[in-house]
Amino acid sequence: MVSARTARKWADRYLAEGPAGMADRSSRPHHSPAKTSPGMVRRVVRLRWRHR
Repeated sequence: MVSARTARKWADRYLAEGPAGMADRSSRPHHSPAKTSPGMVRRVVRLRWRHR
């Protein structure tokens, strides 16, 4: 059983794209605006290595 919202989304996708619209799609985000900067990642890794 799926929600009415999901059923509507699938129906709209089928109408717009035909059978190809029914293919599985990734739920992964397209971008991550709050992603940690590479510089901060380096600093954290460096600190973790120092405090081992």
